[in-house]
Amino acid sequence: MKLCYLADNRSIHTKRWVEYFAKENEVHLISMDYPTGQLDIDVHETHLIPSDVKRRFLNEFKVQRLVKDIKPDLLHAHFATQYGYWGSTTNFHPFVVSCWGDDVLIHPHQWPLSMLVKKALKDADLVTCDGLNSVIAAGELTKAPRYMIPHGIDLNQFKVHYDPLSKVVIYMRGFESVYDWETFVHVVHKVAHEVPSVRFIVIGGGSQMEVAKQALERCPSVRFLGPIEYQHVPGWLQCADVYVSTSVSEGGMALSTIEAMASGVVPVVTDVGDNKHTIINWVNGFVCPVGDAELLATRIVTLLKEPEMRKMCGEANRKWVETSQDYNKCMEQMSNLYRGLL
Repeated sequence: MKLCYLADNRSIHTKRWVEYFAKENEVHLISMDYPTGQLDIDVHETHLIPSDVKRRFLNEFKVQRLVKDIKPDLLHAHFATQYGYWGSTTNFHPFVVSCWGDDVLIHPHQWPLSMLVKKALKDADLVTCDGLNSVIAAGELTKAPRYMIPHGIDLNQFKVHYDPLSKVVIYMRGFESVYDWETFVHVVHKVAHEVPSVRFIVIGGGSQMEVAKQALERCPSVRFLGPIEYQHVPGWLQCADVYVSTSVSEGGMALSTIEAMASGVVPVVTDVGDNKHTIINWVNGFVCPVGDAELLATRIVTLLKEPEMRKMCGEANRKWVETSQDYNKCMEQMSNLYRGLL
């Protein structure tokens, strides 16, 4: 097959998705020429279009020309609001749109973004989402068949970790308002007061990183790493026992949450997205209301003080990941959908 993707080349999701199909197909990637953060993605050819806001209006026409020149068998756009919209203007079929969360959960309620999302999904022949809540939301915007295809994780990279004497909490969500890192700061101080031997590993970047760093480094139990390269993620998860997320919104489940679960690191997260459908209190972790630092801290303390519970939860989570989040199985399912369209 000759496949053409429209997607953000800074995203590890994009890299892992397109490189899977590039092994046996001719794959072209169309992405904006972001000034920083572009990943080395192994495809037949990467085609760059303007990221500068003043020139971005030209992308609709540039994408149309590129797709006409590439002549793919199938066009697949990731993120409906932006790349999905540009893909829809080509009138090329079969056309697949993958929704990543905000594009169907938030943007349909914001003008003018709503117009872009609705056109992308209206013109799609098939829509995929990485979470149940996104599948439901997309159903209000399109009549196209919808499938839940998680980004998936490579199970060979993530090994179950368990140490009954360890007391390490890891945070990996980043520092934007949607992640509610201010609540996490409160959680850190509350847990450190109850369990003085606790250690926090803090990973992630974002526009508010420096402010968050100053707030967190006042606590001596925090090791602040900032953004790290993806290949180092499994190693840091091997050092952790409890994973925490204070996010106020989620498209499905965060990839970092799933990676933690695959590593036997027990999640304590907010009840957003698919967290509340997947994580059961006292069985494989805890879900707490958004902004409830007191309860989040209490649940973390419980897990730190009860290593046998951590072990039980870790084993249950690994089994769930193996069943529903295996990267190769997810991509194989997508390959079957491609063939069905063709």
